[in-house]
Amino acid sequence: MTTIQLPDFDTLMKLARDNPAALEDLKKTATSALIERAPSQYQRRLRGIQFQVDMAVRRSKNPMDGCLRVSGMMHDSFGQLRGLLNDLAGTQPGYQSDAPTTIVPSAEILPFRA
Repeated sequence: MTTIQLPDFDTLMKLARDNPAALEDLKKTATSALIERAPSQYQRRLRGIQFQVDMAVRRSKNPMDGCLRVSGMMHDSFGQLRGLLNDLAGTQPGYQSDAPTTIVPSAEILPFRA
């Protein structure tokens, strides 16, 4: 198993500015090393997710667009997980939530003057 020691933030910033290809190679190497350290039954799925991320970034118009696309993918995935957990919680016998059923305001709301 390969372990990658990432450079400090300033070095990564310098790479991003001066040698983006080297930064991309470092990212690919670190990502591959991380996937290799995962249990074997998860590696194929992780490679598939990484492929989806890479394709979203490749299709982006600029780095910010790529960031927003990947962020959207993460939010979608989190939403699916939240839905599954909520479904599971609602169907389990004897389940009781510690979450409050009503929201209590924690501050006084002041109206704007006209």
